[in-house]
Amino acid sequence: MVKPDPEAARRLLARIAERDEAALRELHRLFARRVFAFAVQRLRDEAAAEEVVADTFFELWRFATRFRGESQPSTWILGIARNIVSNRLRARGPEMDELDEEMPAEDLGVFEAFAQKELREGILRCMGALSDAHRECLMLVFYEGLSLAEVAALQDCPENTVKTRLFHARKNIKDCVDRLREHG
Repeated sequence: MVKPDPEAARRLLARIAERDEAALRELHRLFARRVFAFAVQRLRDEAAAEEVVADTFFELWRFATRFRGESQPSTWILGIARNIVSNRLRARGPEMDELDEEMPAEDLGVFEAFAQKELREGILRCMGALSDAHRECLMLVFYEGLSLAEVAALQDCPENTVKTRLFHARKNIKDCVDRLREHG
């Protein structure tokens, strides 16, 4: 996914603040796929992710004047999407992520297929044991490819806090997986 030019996005946001619908369509063209990928990864539901995209750009249209330029436009847009996704997840209530129910590869035996499934479940439990801030930090850096500064802006914390969260999240995941292997 090619990152849009931040200066062009800033200009589009300024035009949207002046109620330029063509600018909104252009910004949507530039960012909708990224917002969709961000939402679907968290919600695991394409229809809900499409609604997040629509809601994000609706909010962007309503509140474009709030963009002060203190962050990258992409960070601000993903921040809006993040808030919408968080609200949807809260509304769902507590639930465990569902594992992909895949057929084992033909060359895997029953034991190997079972071991892989157990490892996937264990890793999901390890991820679930992280705090929301640590888990989100990992996802934003490793799955979304955001920079530490962008994650800091989204999480409203200093960049060093993001580094610390990443360090502890990776360490906790490693320790958890090591424990799984010892007991597995």
